[in-house]
Amino acid sequence: MYIFLRITFAAIYYVTVVSQTSGELLNHYMKNQTPFGIENLPISKHLTETEVTERNSHLTVALKELEKVIADQRKAMEELKINFDQLSFHIENLPLARIEWDKESHAQSWSKRAEEIFGWTASEFINGQKLGLNYVYEDDLPLVKSIFEDLTSGRVERNSVEIRYLTKDGRIIWCEWFNSVIRDDHGDVVTIMSLVQDTTKKKKEEEQKDFDQQEKEALINTTDDLIWSVSKDLKLIAANNAFLRRVEDLTGIIIKPGDDLMNKDFFSPDVLTYWDEVYTRAMSGISFKHEIFNPAQYNSVDSWGETSFNPIYQEGNLVAISCFSRDITERKLAEERIKQSEAELQLMNEKLRNLTAHLQNIQEHERTTIAREIHDALGQQLTALKMEVGWLNKKLPDEPKLKEKAQDILLLTGDILKTVKRIAMGLRPGILDDLGLIAALEWHGQEFEKHTGIKFEFHCDCPDFNPDKYLATHIFRISQEALTNVARHSQASKIEMTLQVTDQIVKLIIKDDGHGFDLEKGKNQNSLGLIGMNERALMLMGTLCIESEKTKGTVITLSIPITEENKNNS
Repeated sequence: MYIFLRITFAAIYYVTVVSQTSGELLNHYMKNQTPFGIENLPISKHLTETEVTERNSHLTVALKELEKVIADQRKAMEELKINFDQLSFHIENLPLARIEWDKESHAQSWSKRAEEIFGWTASEFINGQKLGLNYVYEDDLPLVKSIFEDLTSGRVERNSVEIRYLTKDGRIIWCEWFNSVIRDDHGDVVTIMSLVQDTTKKKKEEEQKDFDQQEKEALINTTDDLIWSVSKDLKLIAANNAFLRRVEDLTGIIIKPGDDLMNKDFFSPDVLTYWDEVYTRAMSGISFKHEIFNPAQYNSVDSWGETSFNPIYQEGNLVAISCFSRDITERKLAEERIKQSEAELQLMNEKLRNLTAHLQNIQEHERTTIAREIHDALGQQLTALKMEVGWLNKKLPDEPKLKEKAQDILLLTGDILKTVKRIAMGLRPGILDDLGLIAALEWHGQEFEKHTGIKFEFHCDCPDFNPDKYLATHIFRISQEALTNVARHSQASKIEMTLQVTDQIVKLIIKDDGHGFDLEKGKNQNSLGLIGMNERALMLMGTLCIESEKTKGTVITLSIPITEENKNNS
């Protein structure tokens, strides 16, 4: 900037001074009464013809020389004018304003750029000065007067200053002034030339930058987290107060930028080995986090810390590492508590699941016992009663009323037998124990279709599959609950049930064409039926997947591995 300003000042001075000098030289030639080469010719009233001829010859040569000098001067003046116009154009179109002052600090000229910066035209500014108006911000007036006195007194040739100025529209702007003196032939200061640029935007940016820096420093130094940066030779570049306090607490040494962080006087060998490893890894250009356990020998209690390492690049080259460390003891303790709680919860869930399985096994046993008692004892007794009533009916006299009553008793006994059979089958279908899972699923689907009117289709690609009692019972109960839910909620017209066995995995797929439901809403409602189905699947180490979408039906997929544990649980 200063080189540019000096070139600009030199150009302005050249235009002003050289143009004046060239004009004076031409006037000298034009006013000189004695042409070139004539001053030495003899002057006499009586000349010979030879002398006259010689004199005329000299005059002719002198006139030609004079014409050449005049032509050269005119050409030089034209070139000078062109150069002057070009320089004037560039000066007027500089991004800097140009202002000339006299020794009393009155403006003598005011460029177009000055009008753009300050809003005042040249005449407005100059007339305002004559009226005593002040355009400099009041707090900066003493500085401006001191700068101007240094220039007008000749103590300095040039100086610069950044001050505030008032614009025509009432704004306060920051301007940087580059001032230089112009002297006359005697060395006296005659003019002060100023080049001015508006630095308001730059000033605001600098102020914002300073504010941001102060804000960052405030944030960095008010946190308890440790923040520092390390050079490639493992020397401290910068650090926040928390880091400095931490080092002082551990070592008793007040560390400062430039100090070697791997100094053996600071830390023990094991600590230095740790930091050497992590710094070396970070210097390879890797960003990473590392947890470290700090035993009670370094603190009042055991603690955990987490440090982040991030490489710093300059022009593509790694030059330093930024480090950020925080105490994560509370987080680690909370994680341990959570792990412990999860373990306890898992153990409790396992106990509850085992209890549920035990209760379900007891329930199945009780159902089987009750169903057998109802079917065998009560069924046999009702059958005997029906036979006795039938015998009595045959022995009764031909009384229509007696015959009719006996027939009613026979029909009622038959209905009771059907009810007893239905209850027994509901408690524990004998077909499950007698004919196996596939027959029981197909029979239950047919009974479902009879009672609900919903069409039932059963597909099985493993007709020889005959699982143990424990596995068969749970699969059958899950299918029972699924069909019950379809009947209650789906408004379906058709159900497809598919039993598959592949790679030691049993799959039961139940698909309906009902209106479906919102899965999240169904989970939030804590449906006991769905919970029971899922618990049975978990007891078999299997999974229960439910897919449903409104208006598109529901698909339930039960997947159970055929394991020795499932077999042994029977």
